[in-house]
Amino acid sequence: MKPSKFRVRREGKTLALFCFLALTIGCWEQASDKPKTSTLSDAEKSSLNRLFLVADSLTSQAENIPASDSLLQVIAPLVEKSGRSKSTYQAHRQQILNLYYSERKKEAQILADSVVHQFALAEDTISALYNGLEGWLCWQMGNYREGIAPLERAATLFEEYGLEQKLNVIYNTLGISYGQLGDHEKAIQHYEAALQINEKHADSIKLSRNHKNLSFAYLNLGDLEKAEKHNRLGKIYQLKNNGSFELQAAEIYLYQGKTSLALQIVRELKNARPELFDADKVDNATHNLLSLGEILLAAGQWDEAIPSLKASLALQPEDASLADWMRTKNCCLLGNAYLKKENPALALPYFQLALTSSIPSFRPASVLENPSTDSLPPEVWAMEALRGKTAALDLISSGEQQKTSKEEAILQLRSALESAECAIHLIQILKNNFVEDNSRLWLGEYAFQNFYEKPLSIALRLAELSKDRTVLEKAFLFASKSKAGVLRTALAEKKKLLDAGISTDSIRQLRDLRLKAAAFQNQLNTTPSDSIRAALFKAKRDLDRFLKSLQMTPANQPGMDDFSIAALQNWLPDSTLLVEYFLGDQNLYVFSVSKTTFEVEAKPLPADFNAVTDGFHRSVSDWGWVVDSAIIAEAVYLKSASRLYDFLLKNALAAHPKTTRLFVVPDKKLARLPFAALLTRPFSGGWKETGLPVLIKDMAVSYRFSSAIPQRQTSGNKPSPRYGFGGFGTDYRDGTALSALQKSDDPASKRLLLALRGGPDTLDFADDEVDSIARLTGGQKWLNGQATKSNFLQNVEDCRILHISLHTVETDPHDPTGLAILFSKMTETDANLLTSSELYSLDLNTDLAVVSSCQSGFGQFRQGEGTLSLGRAMALAGCRATVVNLWKADDLASRDLMISFYKNLKLGQPKDLALQNALLFYLNNTISERAGPQFWANFSAVGEMDTLAFEEKNSASWHLWLGLGVVLCLLFSIFYFRKRDK
Repeated sequence: MKPSKFRVRREGKTLALFCFLALTIGCWEQASDKPKTSTLSDAEKSSLNRLFLVADSLTSQAENIPASDSLLQVIAPLVEKSGRSKSTYQAHRQQILNLYYSERKKEAQILADSVVHQFALAEDTISALYNGLEGWLCWQMGNYREGIAPLERAATLFEEYGLEQKLNVIYNTLGISYGQLGDHEKAIQHYEAALQINEKHADSIKLSRNHKNLSFAYLNLGDLEKAEKHNRLGKIYQLKNNGSFELQAAEIYLYQGKTSLALQIVRELKNARPELFDADKVDNATHNLLSLGEILLAAGQWDEAIPSLKASLALQPEDASLADWMRTKNCCLLGNAYLKKENPALALPYFQLALTSSIPSFRPASVLENPSTDSLPPEVWAMEALRGKTAALDLISSGEQQKTSKEEAILQLRSALESAECAIHLIQILKNNFVEDNSRLWLGEYAFQNFYEKPLSIALRLAELSKDRTVLEKAFLFASKSKAGVLRTALAEKKKLLDAGISTDSIRQLRDLRLKAAAFQNQLNTTPSDSIRAALFKAKRDLDRFLKSLQMTPANQPGMDDFSIAALQNWLPDSTLLVEYFLGDQNLYVFSVSKTTFEVEAKPLPADFNAVTDGFHRSVSDWGWVVDSAIIAEAVYLKSASRLYDFLLKNALAAHPKTTRLFVVPDKKLARLPFAALLTRPFSGGWKETGLPVLIKDMAVSYRFSSAIPQRQTSGNKPSPRYGFGGFGTDYRDGTALSALQKSDDPASKRLLLALRGGPDTLDFADDEVDSIARLTGGQKWLNGQATKSNFLQNVEDCRILHISLHTVETDPHDPTGLAILFSKMTETDANLLTSSELYSLDLNTDLAVVSSCQSGFGQFRQGEGTLSLGRAMALAGCRATVVNLWKADDLASRDLMISFYKNLKLGQPKDLALQNALLFYLNNTISERAGPQFWANFSAVGEMDTLAFEEKNSASWHLWLGLGVVLCLLFSIFYFRKRDK
C-alpha cells in the first residue's frame, strides 16, 4: 500500500532525528566562530558524508524534501565548523536542490548567487565546485548564456587539478548549453571531450547519454551519417529503454528523406509502448510527447501532431517569472502546425505565447506588440517564435483567410516587419555569441532560407500600401544582412581587438594560438584520431581563455550592422552606382544606390534563368569546353552575356547614364559571374573581335561582400607595416613541391590538380610577375626557393600590399574553402600548404592582397555567406581589398595584366579603375587569339576601391646610399691625410 504524503514526511523527519542523535553521541563538538579552514576530525567528516547521502536520497522524492531540509538544519553546526570545505559546498548544494525541486526556483537562484559570490573567488577545487553549481542551476533554469561563464571557470580549474570525473559532468553541461544556444559545433567539441573520459571509465549510463547528445548535435548540423552512428551507439549502451533513441532515429530518417520509415517508427512506438507517453508512468513523458509531435509535424502529419504537442504543453507548468525553453519550443511547434493547416489566426497566439515563455519581462497588451531588441534572449527558439509570428501576420494581412481592411493590413504588416527585425537582430546576437565558424555558417545558411525573403516581400508590400518609401530602406537592410554574416561578425571582433589597444605581443600570441588550433584542425581533417581531437580541444580552450583574458572594452562606434542609405550615399564616390542583389526562390530583387537616389526593383525569374547563368559561366571559365567546342561555347556566351545584362543591369544603369564605376553586391550563383564580361547590347560578331561591347569598356566593375560591411579604417593602435609591397612567387622548376605533393600518402593531397595556374607543372611566368612588380614598386620579394610557407608566415603581417603568384590546390573538404596555397618546398619534410583556416588566423594590416593564383575567388558556396574563397579568407584576416581569380588563369596573360595593374595603382588610380584600365590596355594590345574573355575576365576586385599611396622605403636605394656614403667617407679620409702629410 502506497503511504500517504503525511506518513512519508513524518517518517523522513524521524529518520533525520535518528541520524542527528547518532551524530551527537559519536562526534559532536560545540562550534565556535566560523573558521577559514576545516577543523573536523576524520570521524566527523565520515559522518557528514553519510548524512549528506541521506539528505540527497530524501531530495530525490518531492514528498521527502522537508525531511531533507530538517536534516540540513540538524547538521548545520558541523557544516559551520567545516569552514570553506567540500562539506560546506555539499550543504549549500543540497539546500539549492531542495529549493529548486520544491518549485522555489527564485529562492534557489538567490541562494546560489549569494554562496557563489562568497565561496568561488579562490582558484581551487572548492571554487570549481561552486562555479559548477552556479552553471548547473542556470542550465536547469534555461539561462544557458549566463551559465556558460561559471561552467567554463569550473572546467578550467578541474582541468588544472586533473579531476576527470567532475570534468565529464561540466563538459556535458557545457555541450548542452552551447547546443541550446545553437552553437552545435562547440557543443560537439565538449561532448567528445566528455566521451573520451567516459570511455576510460566504461560508464554505460554516461556513454549512452553522451552518444545521444552527439547524435542530436550532428543532426542539427546536418551531418546525418554521424548522427545515425552516435544514435546507434547510444542505444547499445542504454540500460533502460525510454524510447528517446527510437524517436531520434525517426528524426534522422526524416531528414534523410525516409519519411515513411520515420512515421512507421513513431507509430509503432506509440502503439507498442503507450506508457512512454503517459506522465503518470514515466518521468520523461513530456519530452517524449514533444518529440513525437515534432516528428509527426515534420512528416506532414499535422492533425496527429497537434494533440501530442498540446498534451506536452499541458504537462509543463507555467512560471511567468522564468524563461522556459521547452515551453517556448512547444508553442513554436504548435504555431507551425496551425500555419501548415493554413490557419494563421490560431497560430499567432501560440507564437506570442512562445515569446512570453522565453522573455519573462515581455507582457504584451495585444498580439501585434513585439519585444524590444534589448530584451531578446540569445536562444534559437525565441528566434523561431519571431519568424513564426512574422509569417502568421503576413498571411492574416493578405486577407486570404478573412476580410482585412487596408488600415488593419498596414498595422499587421508593420507588426510583422518589426517581428522580422527582432528575429534578424537576434540572429546577429547568436552569431556574436557563437565561437565556431561552422556554427555561424550553419546559422547563416538556415537564416537565409527562413528569415530574409519573407520580410523583404513584406516591406515592399507595406511600402506599396502605405506609400511610405522609408520602409524600402528596411527591405534593403534585410537583403544586405542576408549576406556575409560570418565575415561581418569576424571583422567586428577584429575591430574590437584593435580598438581595445591590446599590445603587439598579445596580438602575436593570439595569432600563434589561432595558428596552433588551425594546424590541429588540418591534421584532424586528414588523419582523425582521439589524440589529435583532444589536442585540438585543448588548443581551442586555450584560445578561448586567452580571448577572455584580454578583457576588451566594447567600441564606442556603431556596430557592423548599423548602416543606412544616407550613410552609404555619403560614402559612395561620385559617378558610382552600387547594385545589390537578393536572389529569392521566384524573384530577383535589385537595389540601386547612387549618390542621390535609391531604387528597388523586383522582377520574376525567367524559367531558364539557371540555364542562362550556368551557360555564361561555363563559356568563360571552362577551358576544355572552349577548346573542344569553341563554336558552341562562343554562341552560348554571346547570347547569355547579353540577356544577363538586360536582366541584371539594364534598368539600373539606364536610370544612371553617367555611371563610370559600378560596385556589385552579388547573391548566390551571381557571385561566380564576371560582370565585366557582360555584353551591353546584342553582338553579331565573334568574342575575339575588338568591337565586342563588354561592360568593362564603359565602366570599372568591382564587388563587395555586403553593403552592411562599412568602409574600414586602419587602426591607429597597430604599427605600420615594414614593407610597402611584398610578393611571393615561384616557377616550381625545382620540382620538389609538386613531386612531394604527388607522392603524398595523404588522400586529400592527391586531389590537388583542381586549379593549377598554367597546368599541373611549372609556372613559367609567376616569378617574373612578382619580380617585375617588386622592381616597379620598390618592394620586397620572395622568389622560388625563398617563396616558402615559413617565410610567408614570418613576413606577411609586415606587408601593406601583398601579392601571391603561386599554385592553388584542392584540400580537404572540411576546410572552409576547400582550397590551399602551395608554396615552395626546399626539402621533402617542409610544410608548404597554407589552408584558409591558417590564413584566417593571421592578423594582417593589408590595404590590398592580390591572390593571382588560379581559382582564388572560387570555393565552397554556403547559403547566406557566399563563396568561401581564399579572397574571403584574406578579408577575414584583415585585408581591406583583394584581387582574385574566378577560374583557371592563363599564366602569360596574368603576368601582363598584373604589371599593368600596378603601374596604374602607382599613378594614383583607385583599385577598380586601375584594374579596368589594365584590362582595356590588355584588350587593345593583345592578339585576337588571346582576346577572349577567358583570358582577362577572371580577375575580380573585391572590397574597398580607394587609392594606394606608394611610399616605399626602397631597400635597394637604401643600400645604394649607404655604399655612396662609405665611398665619400673614404675619399674624404684620403684627401684629409694627404693634405696633412703635405
